[in-house]
Amino acid sequence: NGEPLTDEHGFPLRVIIPFKYGYKNPKAILKMEYVAEPRPGTWSRIGPYSRDGTILPGTDHPL
Repeated sequence: NGEPLTDEHGFPLRVIIPFKYGYKNPKAILKMEYVAEPRPGTWSRIGPYSRDGTILPGTDHPL
C-alpha cells in the first residue's frame, strides 16, 4: 500500500519461515546477497540439527 512499515510490523523487513526450526529463522537481516551455490551459515557449521533446518515430522528432540 506504499506505507512505511513500523517497528511493530517488522520494519524494515520481516521474514517468517514457518517450516524451519527457530534456529534457522533470521533474527536480524543486515545484508542480502544472491549467490549461485548455497553456503553454510555459522550455526549450520556448528549445530547438530538437520543441515537445512527443515522440521522433520516424528523426530523427537527431548529437552
